[in-house]
Amino acid sequence: MKTKNKFLISILGLFLIMSLPMVLGTITFITPSTAGDTVTGTFMFNVTVTNATLPNSTLCTFATPVFGIFANVSNFSYLGVDSVYNVSNSTIVLTEGADVVLTVNCTNETTTEQNTLLINIDNTNPTCAFTTDLATTSRQSGSGITVADESSDTTDLTYSYVLTNEAGTSTATSTSQNPNFANGDIGDIGDFTVTSTITDEASLQSSCTQTFFVTGSDSGDVLPIALISGIPFIGGLDQTTIIIIVIVTIAIVLVVVVVIFWFVGKTKKRK
Repeated sequence: MKTKNKFLISILGLFLIMSLPMVLGTITFITPSTAGDTVTGTFMFNVTVTNATLPNSTLCTFATPVFGIFANVSNFSYLGVDSVYNVSNSTIVLTEGADVVLTVNCTNETTTEQNTLLINIDNTNPTCAFTTDLATTSRQSGSGITVADESSDTTDLTYSYVLTNEAGTSTATSTSQNPNFANGDIGDIGDFTVTSTITDEASLQSSCTQTFFVTGSDSGDVLPIALISGIPFIGGLDQTTIIIIVIVTIAIVLVVVVVIFWFVGKTKKRK
């Protein structure tokens, strides 16, 4: 019988030892709950304190490294069960940043327990910016337009691009950070606008636009002619090249005219 009792006690002791890791987590984060969560505006900070490891807790403090303690929450009604501590607090007064250490200390009359969580604090709209690789493109070139994002924010961003023609009709969309709008997305000639709308992890948004010009013809078989910032383009040639071509053409025409008059005059003299 004694051997049997010892065996049962051993099994019970082993069970208790194996159970320890499940109750050692004294302070559990409810909101925010996961590393990398983003808080913004007025936020409800919420933790649960396990009574088994910190019985009859009376106070929890919430703090960040730069601001220090920003909230004290007292518990006047502990009844030998797990305690919930929550406080609604403005995060605008806290310093913005990614991977900010949120520290919670909870105490009873004799003991203090601590837990930390990396969070993001974001109350500012992201800065939207991007460039395009070309100010103008021709339908014949087939190159399209490539966007290079230059936006910034405290937290990660998501992207929504819309390409619209002169009539304001959307011809293509993209959620890539650096999309390429091919000739097939363009489809017409004239001014095209790329609008980027960025959203951060706090659901704050900003938008920005860039305009580029598409030269050529709707059929794609006519020499493209466009005017960009007052500089004429013919088939992608710049102003200087065009002037040279015009001067040479005029000179050739004049030479031909002079030769014709000389030939006609010489013929008349022979008669």
